[in-house]
Amino acid sequence: MNLNGRQFLLLLLPFIVGIVVFMFADDLVKNIKYLFPEYVEYSNPNLHEKAKIYLKMDKRGEKYREILHKIDVRKKNESWIVENILYSKEKVAKIVLEKEKRAKSDKKYHWTLQMAYPSKDIAIINGKIIRINEVVSTARLIKIEKDRVLLYKKGKLKWVHLFN
Repeated sequence: MNLNGRQFLLLLLPFIVGIVVFMFADDLVKNIKYLFPEYVEYSNPNLHEKAKIYLKMDKRGEKYREILHKIDVRKKNESWIVENILYSKEKVAKIVLEKEKRAKSDKKYHWTLQMAYPSKDIAIINGKIIRINEVVSTARLIKIEKDRVLLYKKGKLKWVHLFN
């Protein structure tokens, strides 16, 4: 078996590399980072936590935008209701007339119950002491209870409550 020079060199190459590595092991270990750069993590170690915080903030921002949208929709609905339902000219006129009627009727027949003594059949109405079947402001006192009295006026009965 005859080997030419090239084949002989290829046969001895692993041994030569092993000897060189053995002789320069310390230098190789020190300088290996230049041959094979180590993996460097370029991310922040707290990146995962920061991502969670960002996602929470994003959800809050989305909820905030949703709330703003709902507020806009409500304002539009509210303005439509006010314009078309609540304050139409006819309804405003009707409400004003009803308030005026109530104000007139309240002025005509206004009674204020200040005290009621059902055990003694006495009540204080409009600052006057009244007994059952007596008249106060053109109304007859019919019944006295703990916190209200029953008055009769022109065929109608009306309860007047304490602190009315």
